[in-house]
Amino acid sequence: MSQTIAPPRAGSIPAAGQLFPTDAAITTADIERISTLVYRQCGINLHDGKVELIRARIAKRLRHSGFASTRQYLDHVESDPTGASLIVLLDAMSTNLTSFFRESDHFDHLI
Repeated sequence: MSQTIAPPRAGSIPAAGQLFPTDAAITTADIERISTLVYRQCGINLHDGKVELIRARIAKRLRHSGFASTRQYLDHVESDPTGASLIVLLDAMSTNLTSFFRESDHFDHLI
């Protein structure tokens, strides 16, 4: 059984910058600013090979936070006196790896 999916109606997809900022809204300067901030705060090196990761994760943060631009979002992060926005940004930029204790052979090295 095949399922037919209708194409989106004209006007049903937001234009760039309306509701969902696009990758184009994230400039090279923004990438450098994010990389520097993350490195200074926690030592994570977001090198040139991580540009697409940064773009994807910042675009997601912009969608969830409602900021109109990356610059506006980063200004907020850097001026938040509580540091909560910085923590959210750092969590978004980091990849948590918890595989060390998942294999029983690793426990043999602890004994």
